[in-house]
Amino acid sequence: MVELIGPLIGTVVGGAISATVAFLLAKQNNRTIEARDAKQRKQLQKSALLKLQMRASILASDVASTMRAIDQMLNEANEAGRSGWPKHARIKPIVGNHEKVSFPIEEMEPLIEAKEFDIVQDLVELSMRHEAFVQAISTYSNLRLDLKNKVTITSVEGSVFGASLNDHELKQLKPYLVELEALIEHALSMGRSLETQAKATITKIGPAARKHLKDQSFPHLTWADDPHQDIIQESTKLL
Repeated sequence: MVELIGPLIGTVVGGAISATVAFLLAKQNNRTIEARDAKQRKQLQKSALLKLQMRASILASDVASTMRAIDQMLNEANEAGRSGWPKHARIKPIVGNHEKVSFPIEEMEPLIEAKEFDIVQDLVELSMRHEAFVQAISTYSNLRLDLKNKVTITSVEGSVFGASLNDHELKQLKPYLVELEALIEHALSMGRSLETQAKATITKIGPAARKHLKDQSFPHLTWADDPHQDIIQESTKLL
């Protein structure tokens, strides 16, 4: 009996050790897989946030460059002694791409997971306001281009075209000019507030991403003092 118990105990102990080793190896393998998945997930989230930051930067730069072009035209007209002219007479059609910038939901998911709901809301609002701004600028430019087809050009001085209108012609054209003036005034007001909001939102993305990813290498973008600066500077200062 004793002879039988000895081998049996050895078999049981050996089986228990094998099971324990197998369990530990499986647990270690699971930890390795989980660590690899977590690393891959973090990389995907970082990539999404970088794309999001780049889209926001493109939006802000688009608005800044448009506003800079408008201000330059106003300054040139003012220096030429035309400061009393209506804005539609001083602001020529704005040449540009005029395309909407949107933020895909999958790129905003890391911010949602991090409970950065204020940034998400800002981005959604920015996209909607930018679309309205682009539409206003595009509409103004098309109407402004068409203006020369509604009058007879009688003089040209540099980039300024002159037209002589009698009272009847001016009366017929006045609603069109009023619409032009209202449109560019609205676009200017919209653009200035949109530019400020875009810059403020961009400066929030970097710190939020660093905190969520626990990665201080994520770029933190800030703006220079120029109110229409479309070159965004990267700050490497740790937060």
